[in-house]
Amino acid sequence: MHLELQFWKTWLISHLTGEKVRHDERGIATEYLIIAAVMGAAALTVCAILVAKWISSANSVPIG
Repeated sequence: MHLELQFWKTWLISHLTGEKVRHDERGIATEYLIIAAVMGAAALTVCAILVAKWISSANSVPIG
């Protein structure tokens, strides 16, 4: 009896998790693409702010 329950438990877990993984993998690329786009936009924004500060700082240096 114990062996039969173990078989059904293993089959059920493998069947459900396998189906869930196959279903979840379909949209994972879109999710990663959105995250990468947001992170890229944030990096560009930080770079733009830093460049603006450096240019402002450079323009305030007295020359001769």
